[in-house]
Amino acid sequence: MNTRINLTIPKELKRQLETEAKEQGRSLNNYIIFILNTRQK
Repeated sequence: MNTRINLTIPKELKRQLETEAKEQGRSLNNYIIFILNTRQK
């Protein structure tokens, strides 16, 4: 089951995450999920 959350982040952080996601060939959403799953372990 998927759950949606609204998250407000600074513009610069969003740009940084978008850049990192693009470098890894991921969408922004997929990259954020990847980061969260990695930290969960």
